[in-house]
Amino acid sequence: MKRFFTFLMAILALLSISQTVKAADCYIMGSFNATAAWTKLDGQNMTALGGENYIQEYKCTTSGEYRFRFAVGGESWQLCPHTSRYNLTEAIPNYGCAYTTDNGKGDYYFYVNMESGKTYTFTFDNSNASNRNVACKVSGSSSSSTENYAKFYLIGSMNVCKEDNKNYPFTTTDGKTYTCILSGLSGKLYFKPKGFSADGTAFGAMLGPDTDTPISTEFQKITYNGGAWTLNASSNKTYTITLDYSDSANPQIKYSEGSSEVVTKVIKFLNGETEITGSNGKYTLDLSNATTDATIKLTIDGVTYGLATAQTISAAGTTSGIAFIAEGPEALTLKAGLIYSLSVTDDGKMTVVAKEKGVNNGNYYLVGNFFTEDGDKINLDKKYFRFINNKGDGTLTFDIPASLEIKAQVYASDGTCYGPVNGETGYGISITHPSTT
Repeated sequence: MKRFFTFLMAILALLSISQTVKAADCYIMGSFNATAAWTKLDGQNMTALGGENYIQEYKCTTSGEYRFRFAVGGESWQLCPHTSRYNLTEAIPNYGCAYTTDNGKGDYYFYVNMESGKTYTFTFDNSNASNRNVACKVSGSSSSSTENYAKFYLIGSMNVCKEDNKNYPFTTTDGKTYTCILSGLSGKLYFKPKGFSADGTAFGAMLGPDTDTPISTEFQKITYNGGAWTLNASSNKTYTITLDYSDSANPQIKYSEGSSEVVTKVIKFLNGETEITGSNGKYTLDLSNATTDATIKLTIDGVTYGLATAQTISAAGTTSGIAFIAEGPEALTLKAGLIYSLSVTDDGKMTVVAKEKGVNNGNYYLVGNFFTEDGDKINLDKKYFRFINNKGDGTLTFDIPASLEIKAQVYASDGTCYGPVNGETGYGISITHPSTT
């Protein structure tokens, strides 16, 4: 009897070991890349807790949407949600699974929007074959960096842009919304985004439509097919291409003219340590009479933004696509002597319009020796001919008879005179103060 009892205990021990080995064959299959093959999460099986319960803790190092299903070794099916996609972090306390072998569920999957630095704890209760439950809990703080996000570049026929180069990168601050600014391009452009994972691996397909399709100002669905997005561009306009990658399985794309859209975050401009007051996202800085330059940084929702590489604007004109990034070390320098109109978007893209004082700032008059009593001298007291912004584009004009021969200067309301130096010929309008006699 004693021998039989010992033999029975040995059999039970072997059965227990057999169950433990079987339990080790449960794992999570998934990918951060929408087009890549799925693999085991972290290359490991889940850990058996006993009683057909399993757990896996994953310390995330790559931010983005992770898509996955639960698998049991030796089974042809995988465990998926009852809908086409489901965020498992929203399950309270857990989620009852379906099977990929169920009719129409072969492409169903769970997903989690992971952030670098956080820990994701997955649990799988396999104790009841008719009611398998899974869950995902999140802990820790994010250490997300743009280096951990997927990267995109706009590829196509865009003047100097050739296939597979990276002249037109998208930028992002959250790995969900990407923007690329185009300026100085003309003609019909053909393009589509090309994606790379954080480790530099190219996505299997570029993000295009079914056939060549004009890009819209409203979001359009991307199908990963062979067509290209098209845009009739003008060299005097700026275009912002926006890629919505918040759902990597269903990305969308649109464009807008100009680099700024509705600002929804709290944005503050800083000149050195001093805040520049103005409406959120749009500012005017008059340095026309200043003797020192301005050094610009900004804060977006309390986070300091600067440039990766220092940049200076010292001449009149428009500069678009100035990319401020979180914790950027350098400032934008605006040289004294100009008036600057600044605008910035939620993602830190800035456009600067610099102009000289005198272009539609104040009133301007053509003064001269229009009347007989003026003789050969310019009469500054007779301001009868005021320049008018007829076109609405900042160009000031008025008409005078073509046969009129006079000596003339442009007189500003602040008392400044504009004209050739000392009456010499062959010069354009200058801010030099010429003689009036």
